[in-house]
Amino acid sequence: MLRINGSDQYINQTQVDEIRPLLGQFWNSSISWTTSVNSSTSIRFVGTDIWAYGISGPEQGSFLATLDNHTLGTYSAYNDQGDTNYHHLLFTAHQLEDGPIHTLTLTNQGSSEGGEGDGLAFDYAVVQSSAYLDAPTTPTEATSTTTSSTPSIDPATAASASMAAASASALAAAEAMLPYHFTPAQLTSLTIPYEFSWNGTLYFVVVFSALIAITSLFFTLYALVDYLKSRNINLKDWATKLRSKRPQVGFEVGRDAQARGYEEGDGGSYLIHQGRRSERRTTRLLDALRGKKISSPVPISDNGSIATGGTLNPRRESDGSGFQSHGKEEEGDHTVGGW
Repeated sequence: MLRINGSDQYINQTQVDEIRPLLGQFWNSSISWTTSVNSSTSIRFVGTDIWAYGISGPEQGSFLATLDNHTLGTYSAYNDQGDTNYHHLLFTAHQLEDGPIHTLTLTNQGSSEGGEGDGLAFDYAVVQSSAYLDAPTTPTEATSTTTSSTPSIDPATAASASMAAASASALAAAEAMLPYHFTPAQLTSLTIPYEFSWNGTLYFVVVFSALIAITSLFFTLYALVDYLKSRNINLKDWATKLRSKRPQVGFEVGRDAQARGYEEGDGGSYLIHQGRRSERRTTRLLDALRGKKISSPVPISDNGSIATGGTLNPRRESDGSGFQSHGKEEEGDHTVGGW
């Protein structure tokens, strides 16, 4: 992976293997370090006080501290005692103006004091802000020891406060204030209003969406017409049939309701058969006469029987309960029996 600040130098596998067992010593199990001269790391913050922590040991060198583009001096993280301190106070500053955004930059200067160390490792920073706490803070032992009588920052005084700033109160403040939060006024000042404007991408999206919708509609209509053609259905006839179905459905429903009304009010008459209203035989006969499906009856001289017009077989028999005709009738002629 790449090192911090966009450096084009890669971390090799040897460096990864060396730092992996030590990740538990650092805040959030992460550390930023470099061995290149003039490589730097920057911290942007809002507050009155800041404590920057890192590594001190035989492999570390000197670094240059710059606050808001003002060089404060050169400091050293080198330790020739052979012991490595993973919570070393690299830099501290106090009595800053609370509100504006400050920038602290630590730049690696390589080996110093005749030592062989040339690295710079930064872990985390503790920032104290009166605006964040919304109330004046009580000075702690660390602030009273490192604060000068004037607003200016003395590098020598800042360097002498390394042991005092690592006290339990500073660590408690670090846990309480991390991660850092901006005040609403500061967030408002950082907001950028968004203005909508048409561009080539938006035009492409709109036109492409319209083409997709038109194409989908065309294929839907094409599929419908193709289906009607496959069923030998004319489109106009199909539309006419759909329109004609509505009154027929209403008529059928009305007639069924009327039939149900007859059934409910008929009291179980013999005219009702299997839940539907049937017609009398006389009604069917009258309908046949009106439709000229049969001719009117004419009298014949055979014991007062009545027969329809046409030539009939003269052979007839009577059983006393009605009259019947025997033999073959001509087409269109009918004999009425049981009159």
